[in-house]
Amino acid sequence: MNHNIQVKVRFKKQSRPSRFLKNGCPWVFKSELEEDDISAKIDPGAWVELEDAHGQILGYGHYNSNSVLSFRCFEKTAFKNTEATRKVFFARLDSAHAYRLSAYKDLILAGQMGKNSFRLCFGESDGFPGLIVDLFEGTPHPIAVIQCHSAGADLFLPWTKQWLEEKLGIRSGVIRNDLDVRNKEKVALYVEKWGDEVRDVHCIEGGVRFFVDVEKGQKTGHFYDHRDNRFALSKLTSDLTGQVLDCFSYTGSWGLQLLKRNPKLKLTAIDISESALNQLMHNARENKLADRVEVLKADFFKTQNLLEKSRKAFDVVIVDPPALTSSSKHSNEGQKALENSFFKGMGYLKESGVIAFASCSYHLTWDDFLYSVSKTGLSFNKTLRIAYQGFQSVDHPVLSSLPETRYLKCAICL
Repeated sequence: MNHNIQVKVRFKKQSRPSRFLKNGCPWVFKSELEEDDISAKIDPGAWVELEDAHGQILGYGHYNSNSVLSFRCFEKTAFKNTEATRKVFFARLDSAHAYRLSAYKDLILAGQMGKNSFRLCFGESDGFPGLIVDLFEGTPHPIAVIQCHSAGADLFLPWTKQWLEEKLGIRSGVIRNDLDVRNKEKVALYVEKWGDEVRDVHCIEGGVRFFVDVEKGQKTGHFYDHRDNRFALSKLTSDLTGQVLDCFSYTGSWGLQLLKRNPKLKLTAIDISESALNQLMHNARENKLADRVEVLKADFFKTQNLLEKSRKAFDVVIVDPPALTSSSKHSNEGQKALENSFFKGMGYLKESGVIAFASCSYHLTWDDFLYSVSKTGLSFNKTLRIAYQGFQSVDHPVLSSLPETRYLKCAICL
């Protein structure tokens, strides 16, 4: 694979400093760069060097003139050669893997988590612009699911596969490049398998085996980012007796962990996806929890009558809706939809119950999120006490120079 760089892009002369120059942000937007005939003809995702307005080299990375976010930096040095870049890539994956194993070693040793049940690579946060890699357990060996959020990340695929095989013995996986964001990059959407067949694909979280559809499931098939928050909720509810309502259950990653830890709880799971609920029941049966689970296929936003007989009947309620806004332009509408889901969930909670609120939208700030939680409590004449506040799990590290990498929010309230 040849990543030789033959073209350069250059910052415009501007009065306001770029985030790239000001705080080390790895992104440069199209409006900040000079445009000419050469840059307009660069293939989407091609490697380029970045220069300041005076021609000084600032770094190199991927460029895509089709995207508002045109330049994603890989390294803030001049480009040397392809082999040197490959060594940096492999060293970063080594570091990312070692970090995850160190952070989760106690959970892995305790059997609460699988040794290949985490996000290996979280894009820019790990030094890989646009690249996501999730690992899952399987037979006869683990499996990887790769997503490329940018055109340039596609060029990482051969190196990623090589590292996975050489370091972890992973010889197969799925490329889930069916993301809407790729439309903005103007590159192809596709799903592609590689390698030999792997059976019983699953992850282990909270001592529960979650079987995963890595080809058709949402995102990569499982959401690792709430791991720490789900653990916190299972701990806070470990002595309760009663009913749990999961309003947007997907395949059961919140609710089944509560049941695994506490045999005195029963779960009602709601989701709009029949396939997700089928997967949830499969997971429940495999973990011998099915006799304490009821599923309801419904759009939670339209459940005015579905649970009417169960009003105020639940000891634990989980409200973790999907992303309700994808841009700052629609953040107000997204916050209103979030508050609607919070309000509906709160309506099913017993007076002395525990409720978990969550949001996966970066465009909703932490203060806005807390305001929505507080407003929900006020609607029920209650001041909610936050027993736990959390963000994404440690395998989704936050990059200090890129606030966009801190997106997940969770508040568990009494």
